[in-house]
Amino acid sequence: MEFLVKLTPHFPDTLTEDELADLFKRERGRGSGFLKEGKMRRMWRLPGTKSALLLWDVESPDELHEHLTSLPVLRYCDVEVTTLM
Repeated sequence: MEFLVKLTPHFPDTLTEDELADLFKRERGRGSGFLKEGKMRRMWRLPGTKSALLLWDVESPDELHEHLTSLPVLRYCDVEVTTLM
């Protein structure tokens, strides 16, 4: 099944620069793993926004949920999911 996921981050002002740097480092590592596995097929940044679009190819909505909830930045994001197939 393919899903298009829009993530829009809203980071609190209370996060320090070091905390943000660590968060982004962990996020890049997790995202790179999904790209290598073929679970996340593509990623686009939306110009003029902080949002990103992610194309996922997974077996089920449950698998998508499992992967999304493992993303370090997810707790700071609004999430919109569109089923494509």
